[in-house]
Amino acid sequence: MASNGHKVYFYSFDYDRSGRFGLISRLIPFIGATHGSELPYLFGKGVVANFHPDDEDREVIDTFTTQFANFCRHGNPNGLEGEQRWEAYSQEHPYRYYSIDHGKCEMKEEFEGRTAELWKDAFDTMKELRARKSNL
Repeated sequence: MASNGHKVYFYSFDYDRSGRFGLISRLIPFIGATHGSELPYLFGKGVVANFHPDDEDREVIDTFTTQFANFCRHGNPNGLEGEQRWEAYSQEHPYRYYSIDHGKCEMKEEFEGRTAELWKDAFDTMKELRARKSNL
């Protein structure tokens, strides 16, 4: 999307409240925020367990939903006025992202330690090996 001229906003929801997934938390003990853990904070409802937000959770809900509403209204999660803390994605810095956490939302470098780059390299190597094999 960014290569086609669209503004893209890349984020990681890093706010973690261990034990918020009900029975699943006991079966699969998560360490840190996981895929989809932001959904209760965006929609106000638990996906796999009841969601009972406390004051800290409500602060995160307010910040997160304001950013999403700003993006829907204006195409910019920061809104039209004020500090522009959440920077748009840049192809020059593809691993720079906005970390969403309680009290410390900020731009950070090296998303997930560049594991996506590792998988891309592995996939490219597999394609190359298959091409060599088919040429034998």
